[in-house]
Amino acid sequence: MIAAIPTDHLYAEIAAAPFAGEAAFLAAATRLDPKLADGDTATLWRALERDLAQRAGGRRLDALVALRDRAWFGLPAPAQAPVGLDRVLTQLAADFLNRRGAVAAPRDRVDDVSTANAMTRLRWLTFALPEDLLCAALDANRSDCLDPPHRVDAALPVLHRALLDGGLAETHLHLGAGFDFPAYWASAMFTLATNTTLREDALASPGAVLDEGRALGRWLLAGAIVRLLLAGHAARARMHRRFEDWVREDLALLDRFERRDLEHVCYALLAPASSALTLPPWPRLQHLYQRITGFNAATRRRPETLADLQSACDPMADFYPTARRITPEAWFVRSMLRSQREPIVDALFWQVVRVRGLLYQHIVQRPMVSGLQWFTRFYGRLGPLRTGLDGVLVEAAAERTVEGHLDGLASLEVRTSPSKKPEDLRQTMFEALSSWRVHLERRQSTAPRSPEFGIVLHFIKRRDHSERGGPWASGRPSAFARGTAGRPENGGLRFESWVEDARQQADTLRAFVRLEPELLWFVRGLDVANDEVGIPTWAVRTVLEPLRRDLDAITAPLGPSAPPAIRVTAHCGEDFVHLLGGLRQVHEAVELLAHRNGDRLGHAVALGTDAAEWARRVGPVWMSRETRLWDLVWEFEVRSRQALPPFGRREVVERGIRDILLECDLRGTGVDDLLNLSRDLQRLRDEPARWPSPSNPLLDRYLSDSGLFDVLQSPVLVRPDAEVPALDALANWLRDEVARRGRVVETNPSSNLLIADLHSLQAHPVLRLAPIGSVPGAPHRLSIALGSDDPITFSTSLLREYELMFGAQIERHPCGKDVEDWLEGIRRTSLAARFTVRPPATTLNRLIDRLAPGRL
Repeated sequence: MIAAIPTDHLYAEIAAAPFAGEAAFLAAATRLDPKLADGDTATLWRALERDLAQRAGGRRLDALVALRDRAWFGLPAPAQAPVGLDRVLTQLAADFLNRRGAVAAPRDRVDDVSTANAMTRLRWLTFALPEDLLCAALDANRSDCLDPPHRVDAALPVLHRALLDGGLAETHLHLGAGFDFPAYWASAMFTLATNTTLREDALASPGAVLDEGRALGRWLLAGAIVRLLLAGHAARARMHRRFEDWVREDLALLDRFERRDLEHVCYALLAPASSALTLPPWPRLQHLYQRITGFNAATRRRPETLADLQSACDPMADFYPTARRITPEAWFVRSMLRSQREPIVDALFWQVVRVRGLLYQHIVQRPMVSGLQWFTRFYGRLGPLRTGLDGVLVEAAAERTVEGHLDGLASLEVRTSPSKKPEDLRQTMFEALSSWRVHLERRQSTAPRSPEFGIVLHFIKRRDHSERGGPWASGRPSAFARGTAGRPENGGLRFESWVEDARQQADTLRAFVRLEPELLWFVRGLDVANDEVGIPTWAVRTVLEPLRRDLDAITAPLGPSAPPAIRVTAHCGEDFVHLLGGLRQVHEAVELLAHRNGDRLGHAVALGTDAAEWARRVGPVWMSRETRLWDLVWEFEVRSRQALPPFGRREVVERGIRDILLECDLRGTGVDDLLNLSRDLQRLRDEPARWPSPSNPLLDRYLSDSGLFDVLQSPVLVRPDAEVPALDALANWLRDEVARRGRVVETNPSSNLLIADLHSLQAHPVLRLAPIGSVPGAPHRLSIALGSDDPITFSTSLLREYELMFGAQIERHPCGKDVEDWLEGIRRTSLAARFTVRPPATTLNRLIDRLAPGRL
């Protein structure tokens, strides 16, 4: 059976390989040979074929070669001469983009073949290649001096204006990833020079390129150095002197040892695969970069506003101005593509482009691997080089949400983690509120309305015992879940380590809000996120529910002047081994976490997943007996209360439960015992010492017996295709239940596309959860809010998510007016479901003053 791997994805991977692939970097190629007679092109293709052949969905090699020929060589030339990378890149940009004044738009026709959704095509390419590189290359070969477009504007003008005029509410954005790649690149250039504690292996991560990321930092620093040399040579020598002579003779600020290191960096970058050419040690590399840039920890401070980011963080700003919202990087690429370059400059330039492309693919999630464990690797890679952005994260998030159309932002919610340390929490709040104030000041002259702002504090689920890492974080998960937070260790209890850490964070927040109750005008929600299946809902509830009650109690004495009650949103039903488990997680979230009016559900893709298609795609599923057991117990309990088809399924479920109990040597335990155990777990208090209950020996054993835990982790094979009717009935019932309770589902299309491995946004569950028009006999429509989730990790923005859903729907409903009305309904729901409120006029300034360093 051929898997539905999108052709656009395969084409994007092939097209990006010369500019962002590890094989191209190691080969240091400057041209592509149609005959594959040179070693570089052949090496690049062999590496790419090995990669693609494993995930090409059954396609013939002929098809992959045809995609390669179109992406790399274009139309056949009589001489079959090698093609320079300048031509390849500018042609790639022209194939995917059209100029629309100062911006670019997705190109919807290639070789006279109509593309139904140009944005979708570009969407796959931008998972592999920075969008700003394409913008810089667009029209670069034209003789008239056009500025590069500063962004891609995908929406139809009428749709765009309607969305922005009504005002967009961002309800689901994680602050640590709420920016675009040009901003992150500038921050990386700043951090490499100013963070003297940055380790050589700071970018190490399971599955990363260049020795699992351990060598990526060295090459990134080398590329940053050479990048400035190229810019300096172009600006100061005007290309009249040979580059090598200029490096040796004209860099007066460097001594002879530093110049020697500089030459070693250049030659090593030209042949990174050669063992004979090595980079200088990390301390000398960083020192050399500091000398060339003039940046260091003592003299250079991170920017306080987003407007200063490029000029303050990117040393390239000394050569290329930050004008008309065009970054120094874009000017640099544009000028290099338009210049006549000597061979060594040409080779170094493409290596610099590739180093940047490698960093892009390091932090932007790679498609075709599903699940949150894969996502957390990419999200976790952002931290080491984010220093330059730390003080402007909220302003960057506001900018990215509406891609610079600041008047279109009505409400912004950002999510960040609470801290165990009061001083860290204070710093987080001070920086967030200060950054928001800067954004408001910037808007005053252009925006007719003032937007609202709120912070959602989310507790991070992690599977490892220690928050500093473990087997899952290292990419070496132990057999049968050993070393995870769920296994009782050294006389402890299940999930005790996670609950204790989360409880410390909750205690710090309680104490802080008691000092500053007005903070709850801006701290508007609680959430639980990350590794969904790693920590069960009952363990989360022991932390969140008492915290929520205490925060309500703190503000109650304020009477009418109190901030509105804090709300809860819960990531659920996004990542599941079996669809039955995804449905269970959604129901648990509704019952135990997001159980008040106004609460929301995050993602909940299980609610809209087509059970038959999902079962066909995944086939037989191996899962732990414990997960299977709790899934069946949940289904048994639902069917005990609801008359759901297929009738007779309840008895099948009961037999399945008893079979697992026998396999796990739990012969004295019955289905009723498990139902009671489930209820007891849901009633546990938040103090781990209170968990064991003398009145329930099974509860004690479940929480503390490592032997029982090990037995329950043994895998069992399940065949979902036989359960499709039952899954459909449960999903329909649960959708009606969620609708009845009025819960809004936060959907995040690009995030779901990758984490749920949907392959196409036309398969997105939201199209079933909230269809256009009425479907006789279908469950209730659900209320949908749209969010971007992690803009840098998924290379997106809130405005882009609306554009993508427009493209997905227009394929199913050619009437554009119907689709526009559908999106308008989602926009209105998002705005109505926001957690943010408008605080009293002086609250923001007063809080910032009190939270300033040294005040608390």
